[in-house]
Amino acid sequence: MLADIRDIIDEVNNLLDKVNSYESQITDTVDEYIEKIRGYVDKINSITVKAINNTNQLFQPFMVASTSKGTKRLSGSKGYPTVLTSDVTLFATTQTMELFVPIARKHVAVTNVFKGSTSAQDGNADCLARLKAVNTGRFNTVQDGTERFIQMRGMQSGYVYEIAYSCLDFHGKMATRKYYVTVQ
Repeated sequence: MLADIRDIIDEVNNLLDKVNSYESQITDTVDEYIEKIRGYVDKINSITVKAINNTNQLFQPFMVASTSKGTKRLSGSKGYPTVLTSDVTLFATTQTMELFVPIARKHVAVTNVFKGSTSAQDGNADCLARLKAVNTGRFNTVQDGTERFIQMRGMQSGYVYEIAYSCLDFHGKMATRKYYVTVQ
């Protein structure tokens, strides 16, 4: 009878060992899936946070130039201006094309002209003449927010033109971006 009880206990211990083995495999598998799910949640969270943090950038002024050779995004660096042809059409808007936040008023003007180390704001007469020659027509005037296209004429090669694009929204908030272009 004692031998029969030992046999039963051994059998129960073997079954418990198998159950523990299965439990360990199941736990490892569940842990692996939980880590994968946690990784996906972290990726989704990262994308969502980045989108929310960059939302304001989508509503800021944005300008591209349209020439006979196509459309170009304008450079924000004086050292690396966008190379254009002499007559261009500027498309003044936001990155969302003003679908979410309309603009009440716009102002586009050439605010400085550079030639080498001199500029119109330094008092260089040649650069100042170039600045005045380009700021004609609808340039350097306040435009209605619905205006999108502005013709830029009279640029000459050898100069870097600084263009300031300012927007005023319907709550009175204003934002300005500067762009730099040159002519071939």
